[in-house]
Amino acid sequence: MATQSPNKLKLHPMQAFGVVGNLQTPLRIQRFEDRFEPLVPFPHKHSFYHLVIVTAGRGWHEIDFQRYPIEKGRVFLMKPAQVHSWAVDKNSKGFVIEFEEDILSSLPAYAPKIKHLLKNLSDSFLVKSKTDLLNLQNHCESLLREYEAKQRDYEMALSLSLFLLLIEFSRWSELKESTMPSVEGFATRYLNLVEDNYRSQHEVEFYAKKLGMTAKALTMKIARATGRAARTLIQERLILESKRLLAYSDLSITEIAETLGYQDANYFSRFFRMKTQKTPVAFRQYAKKVT
Repeated sequence: MATQSPNKLKLHPMQAFGVVGNLQTPLRIQRFEDRFEPLVPFPHKHSFYHLVIVTAGRGWHEIDFQRYPIEKGRVFLMKPAQVHSWAVDKNSKGFVIEFEEDILSSLPAYAPKIKHLLKNLSDSFLVKSKTDLLNLQNHCESLLREYEAKQRDYEMALSLSLFLLLIEFSRWSELKESTMPSVEGFATRYLNLVEDNYRSQHEVEFYAKKLGMTAKALTMKIARATGRAARTLIQERLILESKRLLAYSDLSITEIAETLGYQDANYFSRFFRMKTQKTPVAFRQYAKKVT
């Protein structure tokens, strides 16, 4: 796969992916067979949720360096900012549902719980029961008819139907081990702060000050809430973004280091190797070869 230039890594708005050029709705559903060729060159990332339900087919779908098989009953839920690409057999079938996080505001009483569910659903899981798969296919067909008919209050109807679908997914899929024990809990606030600042702030002390406590208190509270160290969560986010930039951009190692807040490229390289057992150059070579 050809290397992408840095500007290809920007988050694409919903409209950039629409078959209809002036699409303005916060939710879209299409048949998978109509989306084999991406409207934005692979690999890319979205600013919205990208849900794929496969009812027949073969191939692979890669999300943030994890490659999954495309097969009957396979569900993919790509979260905003995750990088993905796929190669799909021409006989594959299914549905693609894309939706903005703003759609959750249509049911404010349930929005926090649905948001929490979305963040913790696995990137991919398999619906094994024939009955469940048939029900899933019928549900998606109903969503598609509602979307295409665009009758009165159809956006509300789509939102309600989508929420029911996500609840079913939470029953079929093993929720990944949560780093957020409560919907709007302390760990959520910490992770949101990390997401907003990880490129420039690598130390726990910065986040502790933002949260009005000492670094020691923050470390203890995050460890109790997540079972992991506060510093580890910062470092994991840095490593993920490092991998994305190494695999999908033409930025030099020095430029990647600067982008992630490291003034010393050698220090960045040592940090990356310590966490991945590969140098940045070796990881880039490996990533280019497998993609």
